[in-house]
Amino acid sequence: MATFQQPPTEVLICSLVPAAELEDVGIQTKCAFATQTPGDLPVAQRMRAAYWLKHAYDNGDDEAEKRSARRALERAAAHAPHGSLLRHECAYVLGQLRDAQAAPALQTILCDTAEDAMLRHECAEALGAIGEGDAVLERLSRDASEPFEVRQTCEIARDFLKWRRAGSEGAAPIACACMLSPFNSHDPAPPDPAHVNWSCDQLEDKLRDASADMFERYRCMFSLRNRGGEDCVRALGRTLSCDQSSPLLRHEVAFVLGQLQHPASLEYLEASLRRKGEHAIVRHEAAEAAGALEGCWEACEKLLGEFRNDADVVVAQSCEVALDAADYFGRASFAQEKAGHFNLAGALGDLAVATSGD
Repeated sequence: MATFQQPPTEVLICSLVPAAELEDVGIQTKCAFATQTPGDLPVAQRMRAAYWLKHAYDNGDDEAEKRSARRALERAAAHAPHGSLLRHECAYVLGQLRDAQAAPALQTILCDTAEDAMLRHECAEALGAIGEGDAVLERLSRDASEPFEVRQTCEIARDFLKWRRAGSEGAAPIACACMLSPFNSHDPAPPDPAHVNWSCDQLEDKLRDASADMFERYRCMFSLRNRGGEDCVRALGRTLSCDQSSPLLRHEVAFVLGQLQHPASLEYLEASLRRKGEHAIVRHEAAEAAGALEGCWEACEKLLGEFRNDADVVVAQSCEVALDAADYFGRASFAQEKAGHFNLAGALGDLAVATSGD
């Protein structure tokens, strides 16, 4: 596997943080790479910077540098000129760091009703991953005036924290493959130990049950993911195609299909991307997931190229970033990784494997 050299941390931070704010994150304002308008840089370059900072945080020994990486991601998540896609990805990365010191910044964005709903959703999910914000998650999960992305994510995060506080995390014995995750992401819901006795069809039925709690539906989704194989991929794909209850659920299904990287996903992801009236939160995730699939890159490249100039900027940017990552990392190297939310097979989502030189 190819070895990727991390750019200097100050270069990464300058790609995300305006020059006027650099001292607040521990970088000299006279840094040669500083710019007052990082939002004008190519979105793919900024996306790579966000995930390189995650890599720097996860693998660094210097606490000051780790703190600078976290603060830079906080500033980037709050920087409106970056746009919704980059900002929500920075919020996701903050959640994956599981650093409680990021919680106030995430909560500030979550509570700002003027902010984009997709960004607020990601902040809520990040708070759940970190294990903070119980009160605000509870309040927003019950507020009918909130957008569905925010309300449902808060509900799932709230229930996840209740499950964790009850001591369920780590209490159940590992009984089957569906309880073992080979992925590096911190997920918003765990598989249920009872799923060891469920068939793929039973998991799909529960996942598609609009009357069930979202938290329980998510647990079925991640059990299907962990179990893997084409039958589970197609169960997830049918849910992506047929569900009418929740764009939030469909977007998470698309994310999971990207993690699985199975070529059988392509027909479902393409249909989602093409579906007129489908919510942008689903279409953008379908585009990112398509960029992660193995064994069908020519078809994926054609699809992403077709939607690279989509009328929805989040969808268009997702296609641009997916195509850029293929050029930057090379299909042969990043197709071997299985990693976090940014689904280009982990080339950006988690660089730890790529930098190991294996």
